[in-house]
Amino acid sequence: MDVKVRHPAAKCTKSQRAAFERIAIGERIPWTQKTIDALLGRGLVEQVGEEVICRDRFGEVKVPVYAVPIPIHFRWCAWCSQQDDGED
Repeated sequence: MDVKVRHPAAKCTKSQRAAFERIAIGERIPWTQKTIDALLGRGLVEQVGEEVICRDRFGEVKVPVYAVPIPIHFRWCAWCSQQDDGED
C-alpha cells in the first residue's frame, strides 16, 4: 500500500508554494519579504547565507540566499515522485 505524501507547502498560498518550489530547485529569484517570512515561519526554508550581487567603491549589495532544509526537501522529493508526469 502506497502512502500519499502531502506537499510540504500544501497549506501555503499559491505564491508561497511557487517560491518554495523555486527555492527547492536552487533558483534565486526575488520574492516579497512577506512570502519569505511566511516560509521561514513555517520552517519550509532557511537562510543559508548571502550573495554579493554588486560591488563598487561604496561597498557591496548583498541579498540573502535561502534553501529548503534537508528533511523538508526529502518530503518534497517524495511528493514529486508521486506526481503523474503525463508520459505513458
